[in-house]
Amino acid sequence: MNFLIDADSALYKAGCAGERRWYEVVDVMSCEVLHECQYKKDALNWIGDEPDLDCFPMKEAGPLKEAIYNLKLYINNIINNEHCDTYQVFVGGSGNYRREIDPEYKVSRNPLDKPFHIEALKDCLVKEYGAVRIDRLEVDDVVSILSQRDLQSNCIVSIDKDLLNTQGWHFNPDTLKLEYITEEQANLNFYRQLLTGDSTDGIIGIKGYGKAAALRILPKELPPQELCAVVWGEYQKNEHTMEYFVQQGQLLWMLREENVMWYPPMDDNNYFFTPVLLPPVPETPKQKATKRRVAEVEDEDGF
Repeated sequence: MNFLIDADSALYKAGCAGERRWYEVVDVMSCEVLHECQYKKDALNWIGDEPDLDCFPMKEAGPLKEAIYNLKLYINNIINNEHCDTYQVFVGGSGNYRREIDPEYKVSRNPLDKPFHIEALKDCLVKEYGAVRIDRLEVDDVVSILSQRDLQSNCIVSIDKDLLNTQGWHFNPDTLKLEYITEEQANLNFYRQLLTGDSTDGIIGIKGYGKAAALRILPKELPPQELCAVVWGEYQKNEHTMEYFVQQGQLLWMLREENVMWYPPMDDNNYFFTPVLLPPVPETPKQKATKRRVAEVEDEDGF
């Protein structure tokens, strides 16, 4: 199999492993640090009812060499798996088209959760494993698109549950689980998530709808038009507009084709939205090298 590795989670696992995090209790009048605690609840207990005291999260970087070692160990365990014949590694770059759909996308994430050494770790992946940096698209969109080009040979490697909205082979490097998601399963997973949203990314969906509600409302696989009609009905019950419905769907949808956004598969003449123009999927080093060889041969043959 050709493993399409979403390495963003590996960057966080390796980069955060050696970091130290704690809370400081500070006198806000004098800015003097009075106490340190590992957990916020302990800091708040220490403060009690003192109005001039507050607590602040702190973080200290771990050794870069240790982070690089952990990263290589994680990636090597993936590419040495018995199912992996070839591999391509992808890491996030700059920009995110989903912010054009919703400026609040992922803004609630704690900036302290990002590893200190993340850029150095990305450089390591580029140098050691030929990783491709992805700008404006998200890495999970790219591996989703590429996987569709050969559903039997390509395999998405990720711990991200959102990618279960995409048909094809999936390998979870944490659980070592290899499974095939059919198109019907992928569509069902997507529409259930369209009900619940994704709190991690700040996608609300329908407020108050959790996993149990999604399973009750969509208990089985159906054609996408029927799944969409059921979910749209729930949005209408909660007085949401079609514009909001489409926005939530486009935030949650893992791209399956280049430049093709999700839209409700109902009566196209009745539902309109402003499409977001997406950048092309970047070429891998192998694809670039193949193009160069073809061009050289054509030059030699006089084409």
